Amino acid sequence: MLFFKRNNDNFLKLNFIIISIFPLLLISGPFLAEIGMFFLILSYLYLDKFKFFKKKNSIYLYLILILYFLLIISSLISEYKFFSLKSSLLYPRFILFSLAISFFLMHSDKILIVSLYVLLIIFFLLAIDANFQFFFRENIIGLEINSNRVSSFFGDELVLGSYLVRLFPLLISLIIFIYYEKFSIKLNFSILFLFILTDFLVLITGERTSFFLIFFQKTLMLFFVPKLRNIIFINFLVFIVSIFLFINFNTSIKLRIIEDTKKYTKIDFSNKNFRPFTTEHVEIFETSKEMFLNNKASGVGPNNFRKLCSKKEYKLDRRFSCSTHPHNFYIQLLAECGLLSFLIFCYIYFSSFRYYFIKTFNKYNNKKYKDSFILCLVSFSSNFWPLVTSGNFFNNWINMIMYLPLGFLIYNYSKLSQKI
Repeated sequence: MLFFKRNNDNFLKLNFIIISIFPLLLISGPFLAEIGMFFLILSYLYLDKFKFFKKKNSIYLYLILILYFLLIISSLISEYKFFSLKSSLLYPRFILFSLAISFFLMHSDKILIVSLYVLLIIFFLLAIDANFQFFFRENIIGLEINSNRVSSFFGDELVLGSYLVRLFPLLISLIIFIYYEKFSIKLNFSILFLFILTDFLVLITGERTSFFLIFFQKTLMLFFVPKLRNIIFINFLVFIVSIFLFINFNTSIKLRIIEDTKKYTKIDFSNKNFRPFTTEHVEIFETSKEMFLNNKASGVGPNNFRKLCSKKEYKLDRRFSCSTHPHNFYIQLLAECGLLSFLIFCYIYFSSFRYYFIKTFNKYNNKKYKDSFILCLVSFSSNFWPLVTSGNFFNNWINMIMYLPLGFLIYNYSKLSQKI
């Protein structure tokens, strides 16, 4: 602690640097990002003196604490206690991570500027590398294309589209925040270029969920961020034309986005058995349903789906019953954590989203902070859109990239509240 007292300025600067380069740490994998996250959390707890526990907190904080204890109880009574506890016991670190980011942002707005340029550099580097891999079948460091799906520096981890979609609204939020008073035709074209570039990158990754999520995000932006309305309208037109041309001239993308989707989801609007998910996903969902029906109160334990999905009472006669997780956050919570945890999570998410969204529109007039807040809200909330497949609710990498925008969201809301 003596180090902190003698070198407070340097200590703060180190935390500022970690926040700014955190998206870069995520590309390297979870290890360095975890180290950075824990350093931020410990620094925050020390500097804030645990004041967030002493403040008058909302009902949402108490519900989060209840949810946390339910997850631990679910782990303790599960069949694989220690394996499950590794996921549930430390889950609050992601909430603290967001609080730490907002805390340090309140100490220096300069982090926003640095974060913007770091994100811009990352997006353009990924664009160059992904295009190189798309056309030459390997990226600039020799990583080969995987199953005709571009992954860039992520290698065998096919998460490039997921990475871009989760951070894209945050990138636009930072541009809006920093250059709000300096909007010009040139800046509008630059933002439009970023929209089109990100669309193309998501398209060549072949990630269907990311493809639908970015469309969903831009629909929200179109309705709720007037500053971007013209840009997004033009982007939609370019997007539709580009999709039509690109799919007709690129066999692998057409196969992945159109033909595979039709084949594995059996899309046929005249067919009463229409379903929006693949056979594999549907059977995993059905296995999850069996787990829930047999363990309604507490589930089978956080992250235990992979351990139990091959059991006869859950698998039944399904060919595709097993995976590392159920591929949908809400279904995973029901199967692994039980009904009460599921209901509390749904209440926290949908109620808080509705409350802060409506409150922002009706109460606050500062357009700069309002637009920036809404974009951060789009970035964070789209992670939990229930009608798409998703990653593992307890995966550390996924949670770090999901909770990163929440820190900026909390900061924007705090600043917005001060500028009524």
